[in-house]
Amino acid sequence: MGLSTQVVLKEVFLTSGRSRKIQLENGREIVLRHVAPRKLVLAGRPAGVALTALWYLGKKGVSTETIHQIRRRLSSEEFEVLKKEAHLMPAWMRERLLDPREGGGGGR
Repeated sequence: MGLSTQVVLKEVFLTSGRSRKIQLENGREIVLRHVAPRKLVLAGRPAGVALTALWYLGKKGVSTETIHQIRRRLSSEEFEVLKKEAHLMPAWMRERLLDPREGGGGGR
């Protein structure tokens, strides 16, 4: 989503199963990290990538510009899908996403 300047060194996959590391024959490692089901609700969709980014950045890392950037990167349909799942988000995330001044454009 272009929200971070960090370079990914190791891919981490979120799962509803147990956390574990899988060593491949070529020496690469796959990391599976258990997360709560509410973090996987939009898996496989662009809105899910945005939701994962919001969780990753956390309360202190999500700003007005973050919400504007997500809104610009998602289609209007995907942004609406993200907003419809706001009830599963913590209050700080929901408020920033749905605050019209933040670019969220109101509630459901």
